[in-house]
Amino acid sequence: MNAKVLVSAGGRRQIREIRTGNSYASHHDLRAHFGLGEAESVEKVEVTWADGSKTVLTDVAARRILAVAP
Repeated sequence: MNAKVLVSAGGRRQIREIRTGNSYASHHDLRAHFGLGEAESVEKVEVTWADGSKTVLTDVAARRILAVAP
């Protein structure tokens, strides 16, 4: 699974790429962490999946852990 996560909050945009392990005995953290500063909510979370499909969430409260699946 590979995905690109775009977060828009407090007038800023941040992008993280999520990649699964690509070699023997390796593993990458599948969580994306975003520093939101004083923002109390996220205007938009947009996940672009490896197949090009997108999942979009809007008006998401800050300080939350989200589980997003295609």
